[in-house]
Amino acid sequence: MKVIFLLLLFALPTLLPAVIDLTPPSEAPRFGVTEPLPTGTPPITTVNDLRRLANSLEIKQDVRARNRPIMSIQNNTLLWNAGGLKLGDDFIGPSHYPLLIPIKSILRLDDLQQFISEQPDVDMNFWAPYFEQAYAIVEKMLLKIAAGSSPDLLAVLSQYDGNAVEVMNTAARKFAESRGLTFQLAPQPLESPHTVEVTFVKNPSNGHLFVIPATLFALDNNAHFWREILEERPRLGGRYYYMVVWPNGSLTPPTPFSVAGPAQVLTINQ
Repeated sequence: MKVIFLLLLFALPTLLPAVIDLTPPSEAPRFGVTEPLPTGTPPITTVNDLRRLANSLEIKQDVRARNRPIMSIQNNTLLWNAGGLKLGDDFIGPSHYPLLIPIKSILRLDDLQQFISEQPDVDMNFWAPYFEQAYAIVEKMLLKIAAGSSPDLLAVLSQYDGNAVEVMNTAARKFAESRGLTFQLAPQPLESPHTVEVTFVKNPSNGHLFVIPATLFALDNNAHFWREILEERPRLGGRYYYMVVWPNGSLTPPTPFSVAGPAQVLTINQ
């Protein structure tokens, strides 16, 4: 029963002649098309909802090591940078998953809040209203996504992300003024790549391979988040699930895998 459900979910009648597809063509999942969160998905409309999702990201633990915030006093000047990170790539990136942009925002803000709390002689009551304002901007991003796709969605989300950073930059400027310091933005650390080339070997080779990030697999009714691997060596990073639809109609069900390092080869047999 589970196999039939998954086959119907992906609406691939030409590959699965033995299965009767009851999904109307207009409602079939369209791979490669950005859509709003599917019906039935638990609403992700609050910072806590997003934080629970973001915490499942494999790369979260190295985010701070790669792009730590900067807050140091040198020669009566506060050097400041809110930090930054990159999530996704050309295959698994914001163009396919707009939700990655607020995920990036929440990870940055959470890491920044922890970073500031670790500094000596810091009054978190001073910073609290600014963090509250920045988190409210992230919630606006989530509501924008929930409202549905639009041609300017990615641009709007990126603008919101920039607004949240600017709120924290304003807080740092005010902090510097309160200490009689001048303020200077420090250069953004270079983003370290977290994706590598992965080779999939399918036996037989003409199976259709689909991949989804583990973060999005956790969503209910995640059909349109799956992407078919068409490249010979796609660049991936983190934790995923794969699924294969074979020419004879059989299915390799969703199976977890992790990208361990460069030149990884994953063999999948029918």
